Amino acid sequence: MVGQRQSCFALVLALKCFQKMARFPSPDEIPEVVIDHVRRCLELAEDIWPDHGSSRSAKAHRKLVRQRQGDVAEPEAAPVKRQLALARGIPSR
Repeated sequence: MVGQRQSCFALVLALKCFQKMARFPSPDEIPEVVIDHVRRCLELAEDIWPDHGSSRSAKAHRKLVRQRQGDVAEPEAAPVKRQLALARGIPSR
């Protein structure tokens, strides 16, 4: 069972990645320096790692992030957001 801290960490990390990349990267795509930065901002211990827990929780987190960022209301804007991310030099799929 995943603790509340790991789940919150995973949600915040998903939000930050989506804000910068306009997509949800796989866990192995997220640089260690980014994970450490978010961990410090949340004032979490070094032994806490981001973990959504179940796939159902991960899906719910992605939905929350999309709602927060307005992506649900503007699905047609997603390609434009990806192009803007690419223009800023941020890799996208």
